[in-house]
Amino acid sequence: MQKAISYIILVFFYNTAYSQDISGTWYGSYNKSRFDKGLHELVFYIEQYDDTLIRGIRTQFYDKNRFESYTISGIYNHADSTISIKEEKQLSQNADGFGDSGNYKMKLRVTPEEQYLEGKWNNASRGLFTSFTSKVYLTKKDTTSPSSSITNTTTKIIHTIELDSTEYGELKIEITDNAKVDGDVVSIYQNDVVINEKITLSKTPKTYIINLGIQQHPTTIKMVAENQGSIPPCTATMKITTKHKSYQLSMESNTLYNSAVVITIRK
Repeated sequence: MQKAISYIILVFFYNTAYSQDISGTWYGSYNKSRFDKGLHELVFYIEQYDDTLIRGIRTQFYDKNRFESYTISGIYNHADSTISIKEEKQLSQNADGFGDSGNYKMKLRVTPEEQYLEGKWNNASRGLFTSFTSKVYLTKKDTTSPSSSITNTTTKIIHTIELDSTEYGELKIEITDNAKVDGDVVSIYQNDVVINEKITLSKTPKTYIINLGIQQHPTTIKMVAENQGSIPPCTATMKITTKHKSYQLSMESNTLYNSAVVITIRK
């Protein structure tokens, strides 16, 4: 009986690995295996589409807040759970002397505790500052788990909107990712009361209607980073529409500060 149960469990995880959707944010590092527990230096934002195709962004972090990012593309083979990824176009970097592009060959494995990708990176550019091959290990993080607390970050007021009293009432808030879609997850607050939490930003607007009364003057709308995706910080476009006007605002947030819009009544 015990052998049968063990067999069923193994078959379950075997089938799960073979049918797995690998979209999401993966964290890891080079020259590591699943048995090496250390700081995450490597972040992949992966979007799986048309069943087997992959696109996204890869960011590597160095010391002194340096980083560099590439767009990626690839193929996921369901038959043997292998993933082939190519680094394509460099998006951004502030780490001079680094930035070699390469190709990844990894295998997806699923255990009761985690999902992980393990394999190798091969240097395609033959630069001077990296090895020709490196081990790579990534684990998938669920962006819907643990939330950042709004009390743990400093509020940075980056916009102020003045309305006359006739504009107070129903406001529409629309929020989209204003850069590369890389897995940014944010929460939106009105006067420290959550409007919606853990929103994954995309190019499709997330829309919310709020009602303001004169007694709610001033009103603060905050954006708090929950997950910074593969290219920090979280950046978004917030469009606020009143009865007669529209305001399009750039927002930014990370683990140290959240961004806020303060809405006041014009004197």
